[in-house]
Amino acid sequence: MEDLKSSSDFDDPHVRTAYWMTLAFAVLFFGVGAVQQYIAIWFQDRGIPHVGKNTLVLVYLFYFLGSFQAHRVINLLGSRFCMMATSLTYGLLIVSIWCGSEVLSYVAAAVSGLMASLLWTGQTIVLNRITDSKLRSTAVGQFWTRYPLGTGLGTLTLGLLVGQFSYSAPVLCFGLFALASCVLFGKMPSESKSTNPTSSSRVPSFHTVTVGSALTVFFVRFVYGLVISQVPIDLKETIGTAYVGLVTSPFFFLPIIVSKPVTVFANRRGLLSSACVGFVISGLGIGCLLLPQSGTSITLGVLLIALSSAVLNPIGNLLPKWITDMASIDLSRIAGAFSLAGSSGILAGLLSVTLLSRTSAYVAAIVLMVLSAIALWAVTSTHSSRVAILSK
Repeated sequence: MEDLKSSSDFDDPHVRTAYWMTLAFAVLFFGVGAVQQYIAIWFQDRGIPHVGKNTLVLVYLFYFLGSFQAHRVINLLGSRFCMMATSLTYGLLIVSIWCGSEVLSYVAAAVSGLMASLLWTGQTIVLNRITDSKLRSTAVGQFWTRYPLGTGLGTLTLGLLVGQFSYSAPVLCFGLFALASCVLFGKMPSESKSTNPTSSSRVPSFHTVTVGSALTVFFVRFVYGLVISQVPIDLKETIGTAYVGLVTSPFFFLPIIVSKPVTVFANRRGLLSSACVGFVISGLGIGCLLLPQSGTSITLGVLLIALSSAVLNPIGNLLPKWITDMASIDLSRIAGAFSLAGSSGILAGLLSVTLLSRTSAYVAAIVLMVLSAIALWAVTSTHSSRVAILSK
């Protein structure tokens, strides 16, 4: 799979936009994604451990709330402006965390959550504006290779720096990557903004096809939220918290290996076939986590779930274009629905650890997996005459 920049179609503004956006995401989350992994420990060392947990919950709560109108803001202001503003807001979040102020951290978390809805809704719009299916698959594959690579390398780098210099200086320095990403977002070509206020005021699409497809995204995010909340607890009770980073690292590094082959396979064999593979792998992973707790079963379960996420995340990014072609729904409204599904999924996964027992939470994940697979199959069956991209 060729690089977008070396493609003969790089003169296409949509292709250039996807290229610069992907680089900017990798740089942004090298800093922000890394700092996020250490928020709980940072505030725990300051004697206010509840602030770390509350900060993360506020980010995802306001991400969910913002997703209802994020597509409207993007229609009015454009993806480039919204992404540049988001990167600066993330930088302020890092500074507020560094300051250690409880009130400032909560305010910054709420604003960052709202801006995150713009960032991820815009990401879906940018990738799905590429009309050529092969180029779109290439763009999605490169995004899901470089974004987790940036996050993973940032997490490892910050971990090494914290070990040498404590938290304060490294955390503050990592805020500079938010500024660097703002420059890269600024290289995205300018875009036309909506001139139809009626269209831009609509809520995200709740069309049957959109909901049935977006349920896959909800499932992937739910399982991720569940795993990052429950697995550290399971590891603490079995082999110790020292292994948390090692066991959860496949979420960052497997997509680097898997994402591009997945998009190639999906472009040749169809998204439905690829999604089925992801669902099966995820089911096996959740099954391992339901076994009696041991280091082996937990590690294998997380490895399989991380692999399934590496398969299903690109699929979730490729679905919106098919929906626009099949159901003639505005792309921004579909992107809003998918952002809503992702944000509510991870929020539900985080809360499930608190509201349900360990076994009940994993059983709920299996039920959700089955419902998601059935919904995607039902959508493709109902519209079988127009789903060549889904089930070739």
